[in-house]
Amino acid sequence: MTTKDGEPAVGSGILTPATEGQGVTTGTVIHIGKPHGVSPMGLVYEVETLAELPPPKPRETRDHAGPAMVNSAAFREGWERVFGGRQQDDSPN
Repeated sequence: MTTKDGEPAVGSGILTPATEGQGVTTGTVIHIGKPHGVSPMGLVYEVETLAELPPPKPRETRDHAGPAMVNSAAFREGWERVFGGRQQDDSPN
């Protein structure tokens, strides 16, 4: 049994521990505090919601076959920032 904004609600879910270095992509991230006592349904805990993440977006379909295209303007700008732009070669062929 949970209460949110003062309204009691019944819900279920799966609790998995957060592991350092692993991403959290969907669901609700909570912090479980100290137990308050025992009820007929089990222990009662104080729970704090840290983040509510939206469900993942569906993958976009491509209108072409083959590998992803990585030649956008943003990609080229990032490449030049990391590796530098093209060098001008003034020497003759």
